[in-house]
Amino acid sequence: KLKIATVTNHLQLSKVSKSVTKEILKQKTEIIINSLVNDFLVKKPKVAVLALNPHAGDSGLIGNEEVDILNPYVNNYNHERSVLVGPFSSDAFFGSQNYKNFDAIIGMYHDQSLIPFKLLSFGSGVNYTAGLKTVRVSPDHGVAYDIAGKNIADESSLEAAIKMGIEIFLNRQKIKIWFQINYSFLYLQSQLKIYVMAHPKRKISKTRRNKRRTHYKADSQVIAICPTTGVSHIYHRAYTFEGKLY
Repeated sequence: KLKIATVTNHLQLSKVSKSVTKEILKQKTEIIINSLVNDFLVKKPKVAVLALNPHAGDSGLIGNEEVDILNPYVNNYNHERSVLVGPFSSDAFFGSQNYKNFDAIIGMYHDQSLIPFKLLSFGSGVNYTAGLKTVRVSPDHGVAYDIAGKNIADESSLEAAIKMGIEIFLNRQKIKIWFQINYSFLYLQSQLKIYVMAHPKRKISKTRRNKRRTHYKADSQVIAICPTTGVSHIYHRAYTFEGKLY
């Protein structure tokens, strides 16, 4: 499924280039990555970044935003749980269907993102606001007052929005339960470690201890004969004979 976001939203085109900064790119990227992981359960998201200028600026011939901002940001992006690729020229990116190779796409302005999105999914797409504590979804079209009361409206996008809202809510519950289970396990583990550490570690292993010769016991008493008196007695034990101790 195509997931696409915008760096700037309802903003005049004349103001877009000044609004595309490394700070706003970082902010939007973090929101999208967190949403993919927590709301859509994507383990390691792969995200594409679209260029601002035609042909991705053509090495500065058609604009410097790619050279000065987008390329350095993407090249320096380093995160263990996600991959960022780009910037891509929008026409070739969608024309070659390269968008199918990514979990999400970041566009620079409204029409750059929404035109391909609505061409590919109009009537079944969903408008979703990422980064909120509350799940917020809506159909991919406006209120359509021009067809109100004519009984020709298509409810497909509304149904898709409701289904996605439920899906995101349930996914967040799964993440919440997973964290609760893991935190509980870590807490119990830490408590067990405290109890174990209260007892000193054995300096000698049980195996070495059991090999001591003192643990070998004779099955029956050993009898010896005294060379002096000729009396039988237990070996290495004192005895008396005719009132004397031997």
